[in-house]
Amino acid sequence: MLTNEQQAAFEEVLAKHEKTLTPEELLAAVTKRGKQCPLHALVYDCNNSEAALRYRLVRCRWILRHAKFDFQAKGNLQPLPTRRVVNVDKAAGNRRYVATETAVRKKEYRGQLREEAATELQRWRAKWGAILGIDVINEVLEELLVTD
Repeated sequence: MLTNEQQAAFEEVLAKHEKTLTPEELLAAVTKRGKQCPLHALVYDCNNSEAALRYRLVRCRWILRHAKFDFQAKGNLQPLPTRRVVNVDKAAGNRRYVATETAVRKKEYRGQLREEAATELQRWRAKWGAILGIDVINEVLEELLVTD
């Protein structure tokens, strides 16, 4: 979460860009204002070598999240395109990415996947319910969950 001062600085930049903003425009605005900008410390929080390492780790996390394969789920006739690896052991501070088929087979990982699915669904429902109205979201969920 941003502090009130950081949020105000962000709102100022957003307003100057007519309520549309790219990361490049935000970076340029923060850089132009320099260290007096409340967002500066969030953007320039380390030296260039450390920033390069962090960026490479972000890219590696992106690869882990976006690698796909066709998963043959129990009871499905056709394979389903899904993530190649899933993130487990978050609570233990041991964030690991495990092959999806391994996570589904192991009881401890399967439980974590169920919890994550429930959490994602709750967040999705809260987000889109606030934007579109909870009645619309309930209709969408009902349509999606109806089995033929």
